Amino acid sequence: MRRLTALLTMMAIVAAACGGGGSDDSSGSTQTGETRVAQEITTPSAGEGSTAETDPNATLRFSYQVAPTSWDPARMSSSFDTPTAFLIYDRLVHLTPNAELAPGLAESWEFSDDGSSLTMILRQGVTFHDGTPFNAEAARLNLERNKAGASAGELAAVETITAVDEYTLELTFNAAAGSVPGALSDRAGVMASPAAFATEAAAAQLDLNPVGAGMYRMVEYTKDQRIRAERFEGYWEPEAQGAAAVEALILTDNNARANALKSGDVDLANLEPCQVDDLEASGFTVNKGLSLNLHHLQLNRSRPFLDVKEVRQAISMAVNRELLVEAALCGYGAPAVQNFPAGYWAHNDELGLDRYAYDPDQARQMLQAAGVPEGHTIDTVVPNLPVYLTLAQAMKDQLLAVGLNLEIRPVDPVQTAPIFYVQQSGDALISVFGGRADPAQLLGSLFTAGPIQNPGGHTTPAVTELVAAANAPGDQTERAGAQQAASAEILEEALNTVVYHTMVPLAYSDNVVGVQSWLGGKPELRGVGIAAS
Repeated sequence: MRRLTALLTMMAIVAAACGGGGSDDSSGSTQTGETRVAQEITTPSAGEGSTAETDPNATLRFSYQVAPTSWDPARMSSSFDTPTAFLIYDRLVHLTPNAELAPGLAESWEFSDDGSSLTMILRQGVTFHDGTPFNAEAARLNLERNKAGASAGELAAVETITAVDEYTLELTFNAAAGSVPGALSDRAGVMASPAAFATEAAAAQLDLNPVGAGMYRMVEYTKDQRIRAERFEGYWEPEAQGAAAVEALILTDNNARANALKSGDVDLANLEPCQVDDLEASGFTVNKGLSLNLHHLQLNRSRPFLDVKEVRQAISMAVNRELLVEAALCGYGAPAVQNFPAGYWAHNDELGLDRYAYDPDQARQMLQAAGVPEGHTIDTVVPNLPVYLTLAQAMKDQLLAVGLNLEIRPVDPVQTAPIFYVQQSGDALISVFGGRADPAQLLGSLFTAGPIQNPGGHTTPAVTELVAAANAPGDQTERAGAQQAASAEILEEALNTVVYHTMVPLAYSDNVVGVQSWLGGKPELRGVGIAAS
């Protein structure tokens, strides 16, 4: 009873911090199982005034909460590097706001009939910011390097990479590779100037001085604080360059980002859900909609007891997801037990929340039956940001009620991925896992043996087989059944304790145009600028 009282008190404090008078608005009140955003994803929409003409001489000032883990594409260890990285770098494949694949530096691509190879026709006339031409050989060098780096898991199926001619690239595979085009829209497909990594000395400089072929070229970088990039003349899609320059201010503190927007120091900022009401009440436009991003308790399943299915199932049953949406998101989210939200093509409609309905009594019995000692400690890495710390504290209280001690270890957000994934420090992680361009990419990253995002490498033969089937080439309709079958097995094995899917709010002043919601959960600034006066 004391734990429940403490949790309800904490929720009241969090709700008060949401601002905007939401408690007086019927749209802001929630009951168990209800949230303030749709339970299913909606089509992302353009921001107000998105068709207005931009001022070609203006500077767009953007605030983001996470600094790049590295500017070297082969060393980028977090998918949340991309909102800043994609200012400077271009990649082979792009994503639309609806998370559909679109041409980038590759104008087209096609699998062979048997799915064993992929041929990509590359865009001609592109140069990197240092004048180096982009061609198939440049793409080959980048992919070979990315494959040996942090994107090894996404490119694990790639056997050979060949520059067939100046603008034709061929990839051959040693496994099913349906997710590879999607992977090439993310870090794995980022293209840096080959001259920038031609020697070890040059590559060492790339970490702080990126040389890409993107919309803007870096002119100033204060590590972990500020980025200034200016329009790159000759970029192949000039309409994507909505401003003469972009300044990105890294502010890890949520209130600092909101205050920077209110004071006029920035024009556009990403928010946490509990800030939405306040910013809207202050007159800012907020783009919001459910995304592929999920918040989860990710377990290192190679650790003692966490390698037991019944223990993982018990942990999932000990989580009151509806209460956590209220506590951590002020209701702006959708409780979930599977990795994809309702309405997305990879979501399995047969896997309802009742599969791991909140049942602390049953959870405690299962833990005792598995021999887990009372008070067993789970060392849990948590990014030192309010939304994750609030979620972690609420989950700690819930798991304590079933006999588990979730020991919270706050860490610098920039170091979260290196600590948990690279160093494999910690038994668990409470954080966000960003949406991927292809669902099989997420499944492969988290649940197969090789990728960096699966510390300990735990998997099962059935999951390995089903994820491989989900990764087979084909169109969305052909692949949906395999994706959903993999999700069912992953849920049965309780390989991930998904808590909820969230939104990625973007708040902006009335002179900003071109803002869109990004289903993938990572905003791009293509076409975003300041309105012409």
